[in-house]
Amino acid sequence: MIYKDHKNRKSIRATLEYIFRESPAHGHKMDKVIFLSGSSTSSSPLVADNKGKITDVDVSEIVKEFEFQTSLYRGSSRDSKFYNHASLSLQANEHLTPEEWEEAAQMLQDELGFKFQNSLYCGAIHLDKEDQLHIHLASNRVDINGDLISQHNNWEKAQHATKKICQKFGLEVIQSSFDELGNQNNSRIDSMKKLIDREGDKTPQGEIKDVDVRAELRRTIASVFKQDKPKCISDYANSLEKRGVILKGVEGQIGECIGVKYNMPSLKDKFYAGSKISATHASWGSLLSEKRKGLSYEPFRDNSSLGLVPVMRVKVVVNKAQVKTIKRLRLNVSMRRVGRETCVDLSFCLTKQARDMAKWIALIMRLLKMLFSNSKVSYYTPLELSQSSVINKKNVECVYHAENQQECFKHLAQDTELWRNIEDESINMDVPLQFNQQDEEVHLFSA
Repeated sequence: MIYKDHKNRKSIRATLEYIFRESPAHGHKMDKVIFLSGSSTSSSPLVADNKGKITDVDVSEIVKEFEFQTSLYRGSSRDSKFYNHASLSLQANEHLTPEEWEEAAQMLQDELGFKFQNSLYCGAIHLDKEDQLHIHLASNRVDINGDLISQHNNWEKAQHATKKICQKFGLEVIQSSFDELGNQNNSRIDSMKKLIDREGDKTPQGEIKDVDVRAELRRTIASVFKQDKPKCISDYANSLEKRGVILKGVEGQIGECIGVKYNMPSLKDKFYAGSKISATHASWGSLLSEKRKGLSYEPFRDNSSLGLVPVMRVKVVVNKAQVKTIKRLRLNVSMRRVGRETCVDLSFCLTKQARDMAKWIALIMRLLKMLFSNSKVSYYTPLELSQSSVINKKNVECVYHAENQQECFKHLAQDTELWRNIEDESINMDVPLQFNQQDEEVHLFSA
């Protein structure tokens, strides 16, 4: 079953004439039309002769009923489009009785906010096309209380309604974008589909051509979460790769991951931003959100699967005096605002294998605690990076290589000395650093 919204109208008469009156241009005849009263109290507009043959259509009674309901409106409308026209169509070889059509129409209207007791709607069954039996519905957006019925998320509501109707009457369920990714709306793709249905070749070209590709990407992403149940970004990227989808990270101003994009080479050699596939299921924010997908992300573990350099990024909270010094001297350091705190970005290139990561991270944190004894030192979380703003951007990011502990310590101390020692204790530059290979922990001790 397929739902189509034929837009809101200022006049109800033209819509009713189209629905009921014979029109060769639109392919239906009066003797192939059955009146659906819906919530209307008017009699059928189909006029029959003594032999029961439909000879004319008179919509005057229904028009008066609709216009009277509209006169109850208590608000103000800029476009005065109070009447909606929609249709429901069956697939080939599917049939419903008039009674079943009436029930299906009420199920749809209830979902769209046109409650039977409070709203006004009616329609007609068209039997002309055996391969696509369908109904048309005319609805008044003004209810009996004089309020305007909201049409917010109508397209999504209609998809839910048609699915329920199909399940109730044993019809084929046509998969929509809401089924592809957890029954959630992707308004951009669905609006394109509606434009194509309404305007055909008149629809502006461009991204609309890729609707099918994006739909396939959405189905693939849905299968990954349903079947593989990934726990982290690397798991997610690997599962996508097995299904022929490439996941790539998008770097921000100073190299932090701020987004993801998808590519399915078998269909089209083009990357699509996660937010354009599904803002609630495929975007970077939704992947990390605990309320959505809840995937864990650690740069030194997951960056390689995103095509990014495995760099660990550390933040050091600085005071106002240090911020002024950094800006005044134009030092080679980037700062960003995280909530109410100002932080300095320090990045470390990790080239050892994963089993050595803990040693290097422990070493780096000990270095920073020595250098910034009066400051709060911790890791940036992906959420902090995505929600923060850079306030002192440098063209070249300074990345410290930690293979040589003593050299790393010296370079780090020298680069930060001018701003670090503002209201801070001086640091002894002669302290050597060394690994204790026996217990594989980092130790700092004097010679």
